[in-house]
Amino acid sequence: MLSTMTTSLRVEPGPDPLAAPVASDVVLVAAGRRWRRVLLRTPWLDADDDLGGALAAALATMPDGSPRPGDVVAVATMPDGSPRPGDVVAVAEKVAVVTSGRTVDAHGLRAGALAHLLARSVRPVGNSLGLSQPRKMQFVLDQAGPARVVGAALAAALARPFGSTGTFYRLLGSTARDLDGLRGAYRDALLPPLLPGEAALLGHHLASRLGRAVAVVDVNDRGGSVRSVSAGGPDPEVLLRLLADNPQGNAGQSTPLVLLRPSDPPSSRAPQRRRRRSDGRLLSSRNCSGQVRRSTGR
Repeated sequence: MLSTMTTSLRVEPGPDPLAAPVASDVVLVAAGRRWRRVLLRTPWLDADDDLGGALAAALATMPDGSPRPGDVVAVATMPDGSPRPGDVVAVAEKVAVVTSGRTVDAHGLRAGALAHLLARSVRPVGNSLGLSQPRKMQFVLDQAGPARVVGAALAAALARPFGSTGTFYRLLGSTARDLDGLRGAYRDALLPPLLPGEAALLGHHLASRLGRAVAVVDVNDRGGSVRSVSAGGPDPEVLLRLLADNPQGNAGQSTPLVLLRPSDPPSSRAPQRRRRRSDGRLLSSRNCSGQVRRSTGR
C-alpha cells in the first residue's frame, strides 16, 4: 500500500483534454535497437480515479489504423494495444502521485522565516521556480529537517564560487530535487516524489494488470529519472534516451502513458556509424547523441 503521509487533494484540470487516446507514433533508436513510441491520452485523472483501469482502457482503445488529422506520425500506421513481447509502459510519476492521494494541499503550509530566507537563495531554472517558492522550501524543511537543509545550503554556497552547481539538491536527494507542484493545474498543491519502494510496488501492480512491463518515470524539459522498472523492462538509461524529449509534457496535455515497443530483436543491433571529432578521435553515433540527462530542481 502506498504511503498516506500526505493529504489527498482534488485539483481541477486546466484546458479540457482531448477524448481520443492517439497522440503520436514515432520510431526511435536507443542502444542499437529500434523502438516504436506511442503516446496516449487519458481522461484527466485525480485522486478518485483508478490509474490501472485508466491505463488499461487507453491501451485497449488504441487504434491500429490511420491517426486523426493533426497527429504527429512518423510511420504509416499505429500499432494495436494488445501486449507484445518487449512492451514497456512508461507512466508519469506525477499522475501516480495524484491518483494515489499523495498530493499535499499547499494552503495548509505556512512558510516560516527560515523557508523565506533559504528560498531567496535559490535560482529558478527556466520557467520553473523550484524551491525559490517558500512553501516548497517549507515542505523540504519539514521532511528533511532544518539542520540538514541549512547544512546543504551552506555547502552549496561554499561550492558555487568554484563552479559547482546542484550541490544543494545532491545532498538532499529526491525530496528537494523532484518536488513538483504550485504551478499549472496543481498551483495549489505539492506533488512529492514517490519513495523507491512505493514506485516499485506501484510498477509491479500495474504490470500485473496491464500484462507488460511498467516503468514509473519523472521526465521534464531538463532531464529525468526512472523511479522503478518492473521485471522484463529495459535498462533505465534506455528509457531516458527514449523519453529525452519529454513527450508526456508537464502541463495539461493529459498524456501520462507512453507505450514503448521494440521493433527488432535484442540481438539485431544497428551498425554504429563512426564520426571523427575535432581532435581526430573516432566516436560512435550512439556517443554523439541521445545523452542521458539528469533531473534538476523544480
